[in-house]
Amino acid sequence: MEAGGILKNLPVVGGEEKEVTVTNSEGLNLMLKSTDRTEMVFEMPRFLYASVAEGVRVGEAVVLVNGIEAARLELKTTKPVPYRTEKISLWQRIIRMIEKWLK
Repeated sequence: MEAGGILKNLPVVGGEEKEVTVTNSEGLNLMLKSTDRTEMVFEMPRFLYASVAEGVRVGEAVVLVNGIEAARLELKTTKPVPYRTEKISLWQRIIRMIEKWLK
């Protein structure tokens, strides 16, 4: 697996964008038998709070071979997500929530 081969989206609360992409910063080579079972488990938060800088470590991808941990890869953000600077009133927030609920 090459660096950047893992791409996952992670929600961002309070940011100008609703999510940020995270990826592995290093590659990985494993020698496997044709009968080996591989699995990848992601250890990262369910969401992040803005502001998020580029290249911040947010978790790990754990590579399991036949149920045994074989490697860990750091997951880092691919771009910055600044705070949302828009100021909206309580009524505007309520209207947005209702619009999302009706979709």
